[in-house]
Parts: sequence; C-alpha cells; structure tokens
Amino acid sequence: MKTKYITPFIILLIVCSLTYREFLETLKFFLYHKYNFAMLPLDPYYMQILFLDGELKQSIGWPWELRVIPNFANYFVYKFFPCLEVNKIPELFSTNQYCAIWSISLVNYFSTVIFVIIFFYYCLNILKLPLAESTLGLFVSFFYLSFLDRFGVDRFSMMFLLISFLIISKFQKFLILKNLFIFLGIFVNEKITIMLFLYFFSNIIISNSKIFNFKLIKKIFTSGELYFSGSLIFIYFLITIMKSSNSVSWEIKNVATNYLSFHGISNTLIPLFLIIISFIFLNKKNKLKDLHIDAVHFYIIFSIFIFIGFIIGGPGNMGRYLIYFSPFALLLINRLLFSFLFNIKK
Repeated sequence: MKTKYITPFIILLIVCSLTYREFLETLKFFLYHKYNFAMLPLDPYYMQILFLDGELKQSIGWPWELRVIPNFANYFVYKFFPCLEVNKIPELFSTNQYCAIWSISLVNYFSTVIFVIIFFYYCLNILKLPLAESTLGLFVSFFYLSFLDRFGVDRFSMMFLLISFLIISKFQKFLILKNLFIFLGIFVNEKITIMLFLYFFSNIIISNSKIFNFKLIKKIFTSGELYFSGSLIFIYFLITIMKSSNSVSWEIKNVATNYLSFHGISNTLIPLFLIIISFIFLNKKNKLKDLHIDAVHFYIIFSIFIFIGFIIGGPGNMGRYLIYFSPFALLLINRLLFSFLFNIKK
C-alpha cells in the first residue's frame, strides 16, 4: 500500500483515539438535558429522527426541518447502526429517544473527525503548507470545533462546508459541480449557500484590478454561480418570512448591554476579536498569499456574517454565524499561532 493511503489512515486512528471522549461527553450532556432543559437548552433535532420514523406526528418545524441532509444522516444512523447503551440511562428516556440522541452524538462526532482530517488535507495538499503548520491545524481545528453546538447540525454543516470549499477550490472550472454543492448546501444549512455566494462574489471582485468598471459589472450579472446561489437564498428567505410572519417578531435582538454578558463575551466578542487580530497581523506582514486569502474575502464575507449575526443572532448567537467564515478563520488563527510558535519570518 502506498504511503499516501497509509498516512490518512494513521491520522484517522490518532485523531479518533485522542478525541473519542468528545462523543461520550456529548451523549452525557444529552442525557443531562432531559433532567434540566433550562441549564442545557438545545434545538430538538433528535425529535426529528422520531418524526421521520413515524413516532411523532409533527416535525420540529421551520427552519430546522429544512436541514434535510443532516436530519436524514442522523436518521440513517438511527435505523442502521447499532445503538449501544451506557450504564445509566434516565428513566425519563424511552429506548427510541435514547437511540435518537445516540445517533446525533455519533454523527456529530464523526463530522468533527472528518472535518479535522479534511482541514489537514486542505492545508497540506491544496495549499501546500509545511507539514508542521498543517499538523498544528489538526489541533487548532479540533479546538475550534469543540466550541460549536454538539447537539444540532452545526458540526455536520461545517464538515459539508469544508468539503464544498475543497471541491470548489480544486475544480474551479466545473460550473455543474459548483452548482451541485450550492444546491445541496441549502438542504444542509442555508448559511452554507450564503457563504458560497459571498465567496464567488469576492472572487469576482478580486479578479478585477479596478473595483468599479464595466467588466466587473458584466461578470457579476453573468455569473452562473451567483445567479444560482442568490436565487436559492432569495427563495429560502421568502419562504422563511412567510412561515414566520405569524409567530416571529423581526427585530434587532438585545443590542446593547448583553454583549458584555458572559455568554456574549464568550460566544461573540472573543471569536470576533481573535479573527480580526489574526487578519490584521497577517495582512500587515504579507502572510496571506499562500493561504489563498485576499483582504476582499475578509472585508466582504466576514462583514456580512457579522451583520447577519447582529441582526438575527444577537449577542449570544453571533458566534454561530461567524463559524461559517471558518474556511478562512481557521487558516488565519492557525497561521498566527504557527508564526508565534516557530517565529516564521517569511
């Protein structure tokens, strides 16, 4: 067997052996949630599994039910993978409820492992970064994902986003392939399609030396990727507004003091500060070129997700929108840490 096939397998074994408790901790927190929802509120994706299996008469509603691909991935594991019981299962849980949370825990764990390995591959084989920096990326990416919601579909979404990003980067000229991942992305998480739309738009801006000219305008209005992703986003938000008009008050959430709460600081201000500092330092030192990151990517994509997070997410959830900047944010944070650890002068 060739070395290039052995190496990923060894990395998979190492990552799994170092991180398997992530799965057990997720399962344990899930069990605790049944006792005290106020201490551990979560989106009830495990109930969607029971709905798909015919045990519940009603789905968990919009927009969670639209996350069709991760919901069916969870359901597939629920139906076809063995459900192993831990020593102590709360009596409040039925067997099917326990197996539903077991399935989500397993899917989220493997999504995390796959994300970490793909990020390593992307650094080493696509960006051609040094082995030391790529290896550091293994640990940085796992640490980064450890802060994400482990009870919903965020980790599956991050895995799919990184796969999409890798495929699109490697096969830039294949419009059908790009549109396939754009289309699938809306059924994983709508923020993936927003991210890809902004990425394509940024690349068009970057490809033109002058920002305002006829060539730029022509490219924007003739881009198949922009048309397709923009149309999907428009349809999604149109349906969302229609479904939410009777039950949701559209307003800016908790603008002022809540950003200084513990939740606001940990979930918004710290990641915001870390990404901005990483970009400023690396951009000033001209250390972004080999990462395939342009300042335009940062200004457009990062700014839009901050705006969306501010309007929709509020102080406690802006970080959940910023994670969709992760294909760039992880590279920035990893390069900043690598530069300080190894005193890189290039």
